[in-house]
Amino acid sequence: VGEMVIMTQNMSLRKVESSKVIQVGGIGYALDRFGVIHQQPPYEKFIYDRKYVEDRYIGIPDKVSQISHLRAGLLVGITSPQKNDAILDVGYGCGGFMAIVHKLGFNSCGVDVTGFPVPEGCHVVNEDEMRYCHWHAITFFDSVEHMIPHFLSILNTSYIMISAPFCHEPPGSEWFALWKHRRPHEHLYHFNPDSLKLMMRYQGFTEVWRGSPEDVVRPSSDGRENTFTGVFARDLL
Repeated sequence: VGEMVIMTQNMSLRKVESSKVIQVGGIGYALDRFGVIHQQPPYEKFIYDRKYVEDRYIGIPDKVSQISHLRAGLLVGITSPQKNDAILDVGYGCGGFMAIVHKLGFNSCGVDVTGFPVPEGCHVVNEDEMRYCHWHAITFFDSVEHMIPHFLSILNTSYIMISAPFCHEPPGSEWFALWKHRRPHEHLYHFNPDSLKLMMRYQGFTEVWRGSPEDVVRPSSDGRENTFTGVFARDLL
């Protein structure tokens, strides 16, 4: 999975090489053909380890629980998995969502570069298993802003569910420069619902639902949507 991040950055450079690069605080940004904003190189090394997970999640157990239940309920309500169906969480963090999925009777799996321990009854998979095993759904919660797997189109899954920070304005605006989710070298990609929809359509997935339900738990300070969620179904061949 560590290699996946590097390969994704290389792919992104090819995709946006003809786009105008806009400097924001000494960091370059460019839009790809879908409207996804890419931070441009050079990249400073960012460490994803157990301390990163602990700093992000361990101090907010109530929020983690609320968002995990919300995400699981949304996934089940929209995609209707059957008992023992396999659900994979990419970038599982502290494993809160995985634990709920397991309690609901599904085969709960995860992959994460940090190596953080998964909850009891859940399973860690490797990149080959992620690519080639059949999944009812693969979830990317707060992870696609860090990396976009270059093999999305070949994933053997019926659904993909993504939650990401909602980028309301382009590079060059004051809002973007001050945006709390910009996080140079940590968040390399920035989306709005339309750019994510276009990217996923190109990868062979059609949007079946979108909204900002997680803002009930973690709202923005300016009244705009803080995050958004999209659910995408695999196109039939």
